[in-house]
Amino acid sequence: MSAQGAKMSKSLGNVVDPRSIVDGGPDKKADPPLGADVLRLWVASVDYSGDVLMGPTILGQVTDVYRKLRLTLRFLLGNLAGFEPGAHAVPLAALPAVDRLTLAQLPALLDDAAAAYDAFQFSRVYQARARRLWHPPASFSAGGAC
Repeated sequence: MSAQGAKMSKSLGNVVDPRSIVDGGPDKKADPPLGADVLRLWVASVDYSGDVLMGPTILGQVTDVYRKLRLTLRFLLGNLAGFEPGAHAVPLAALPAVDRLTLAQLPALLDDAAAAYDAFQFSRVYQARARRLWHPPASFSAGGAC
């Protein structure tokens, strides 16, 4: 369905070609290429048990989440360069409270994700991950990278 909730139809001219999402439309400024990863993330984000909405605003929101996720992971991986667990690990008690909170919440997040994947509810994993990116403690636990 379109972002306004209207049925998509070739005769109405409101269909979205996946290639135009990946490669962009004829006018690259008005319809820039978003890439295959954004399209994949959109697919993972929708609850396909009901009507699936798609439009520029929705794809823009998914693009924002994709960029934030990518930059956060890039920041975190960049900080792991040269990390040796035996030499650099910090005892749990010495970690800042936000890091301890994040580590305490991780098992539940992983269990929920595994259960959602087992039930083919990919949107639950996406939503949990997106919430974690947009709301504390993730907003400040990665040193402001989020």
